[in-house]
Amino acid sequence: MAALAEARVQGKVTIVRRLSLIVTLLAIGLPLPLTVLARNIPVDRMRGLLSPPLIDNAEPPSRPALRLATWQRGEFQRGFEPWFASIVVPRGWSVRLTNQLYYSLFARSYMVGGTIIVGREHYLYQRDDLHAYCESARGDGTMVTPLVDEVRELRNLLARRGHPLLFVVSPSKAVTMREFLPADLCRWPVAPDRPRRLLVEKLREAGVPVIDGPDLVREMKARDPLPPFLRGSVHWSQVAGERVAGVLLEEVRVLTGTDLGELTLGSPRWTASPTGTDRDFAELLNLLRPPLDYPTGVAAPICRPTVSGHEARLVAVGDSFLITVLDPIGACGLFKEVDLYFYYTLAHMRWPGGREPVDRAKLRWRKTLDMAAVTVVEINEVAIDHDVPYLHQFLDDAIAALR
Repeated sequence: MAALAEARVQGKVTIVRRLSLIVTLLAIGLPLPLTVLARNIPVDRMRGLLSPPLIDNAEPPSRPALRLATWQRGEFQRGFEPWFASIVVPRGWSVRLTNQLYYSLFARSYMVGGTIIVGREHYLYQRDDLHAYCESARGDGTMVTPLVDEVRELRNLLARRGHPLLFVVSPSKAVTMREFLPADLCRWPVAPDRPRRLLVEKLREAGVPVIDGPDLVREMKARDPLPPFLRGSVHWSQVAGERVAGVLLEEVRVLTGTDLGELTLGSPRWTASPTGTDRDFAELLNLLRPPLDYPTGVAAPICRPTVSGHEARLVAVGDSFLITVLDPIGACGLFKEVDLYFYYTLAHMRWPGGREPVDRAKLRWRKTLDMAAVTVVEINEVAIDHDVPYLHQFLDDAIAALR
């Protein structure tokens, strides 16, 4: 019997190896013959059938010149790969086919450096979120205290100048939707939300106003027909982000003593197809058939602007979760200007306006913060018990500017 069982296991291993070999050969071999055939098909038609459209209508890369000088400087090597990829017309199709096979057969993805993890019922997670979830029980809170000390100092410096600070904690999908985590991930920690609860408690003890995002989405999860984190997104849903935007505006009204506007939502419709950030990770899988067969909620925003709000400015520092909060506020036109320093120096996003690069050396935080009716600082739950360089850089620069 043991020999028979071992033979069955070996047979399954052989099948998996053969399937992997077929996938590899398809990925390597399909583009070349299909590229030759594509020469006889109009380019526009071929692009529509087999490859993704060019982003922002960008021109394809030109063929690099092969000369001794360009080879020695490495210019030819750097330019060859993008040029060759651009002339292999069906390459995008074969890549998506390979990805589809891995996803459908093995529930695996190698896109974005292998950072997309497929959980139960094909819920998608970010690898770093899962790592933080598994390590949450080992944290001793040593990273929380210095962060709270800096936030408290900035809050006090702003208060002396008559400006409030509001801290936002955004949630982790791994903690909020732990029932769909991969079965073999790790031994489930008893209290994965412990770092977040510790941070919120210490901030409130320090007199720093806090929006506890994980607490808000837990309430949404209990009452809504759909979860606050959708299957194919790594961010909280757009409805959740819009609700938090309304909470943020109410907190700002309390802190400033001024009505700067209001954002509420109509009754959500829970049968909409996912769009925007509600499908971000599903699209990053880069499949022939992205798994977009799940419903999401949409709700009509009800904007109430004020004269005071139209003269005010909101300044924020945080990550991508904050975009889903500020975007509906910007769309309502409630403030004269909303500025988000995305991961502090990765980009400066403006409503109204656009996106521009950030030169840390040229930032003038005394002037910027003096012009702001409120300053918002955000951190995600997964980063609480870890070093967060971008946030400490901002706090150091802002504190130095206001002392």
